[in-house]
Amino acid sequence: PGFYPATDRLIYHTKTHFACRHADTVVATSHTTARDLVAHYKLDPARIVVVYQGADPAFYDLNTENAHPYYGQPYFLFTGTFAGRKNHALLIEALGRIHKQIPHLLVLAGTKGEQLDICRRLAESLGIAHRLRWEVNAPRERLLNLYQYAGGFLFPPLYEGFGIPLIEAMAAGVPIAAHDIPVFREIAGDAAVYFRNERDDAASAMLALADSAS
Repeated sequence: PGFYPATDRLIYHTKTHFACRHADTVVATSHTTARDLVAHYKLDPARIVVVYQGADPAFYDLNTENAHPYYGQPYFLFTGTFAGRKNHALLIEALGRIHKQIPHLLVLAGTKGEQLDICRRLAESLGIAHRLRWEVNAPRERLLNLYQYAGGFLFPPLYEGFGIPLIEAMAAGVPIAAHDIPVFREIAGDAAVYFRNERDDAASAMLALADSAS
């Protein structure tokens, strides 16, 4: 909740509370979200239907004629709005620990948010600004290209209700390392390496993805 202004929290709570009281059926995007609705809004589980979201079909059939976006240099990818809850800083700090051990770039793609400039300054302070690539407001075709050649997909958000980028990465055949929270375990299962919300643990996950590609 601390990542949202008080007005937003009030609006979200009011809308969700109203829906839980009046809807005949509540569609949840994951069993994790369903459990949250039961816990926080006392919703009858019998009124919840879980329907997983899907990936754009284009991720299953990437254009093999597209050139490598970084001229063959290996890279890890994370896609997500530059907001605090997305936890970009963890990945930057993790790369700062191991950047001399692997050749990978860290590509951060997403819509501009309040954390973008903060993350850029963090990369500079760690001396790894040259290893970061910022794909801000990238168009769809560029995102597809980034997924196509990624050596690994990193997903560190602190909380999500689902995690569409995870299934996009799986559809594209990209190895995954994700924050070890219930919803990501639910969505990715054994298709991912998991890490705690700790710099060294995230760094170990990066090394594991790098080793798997070698």
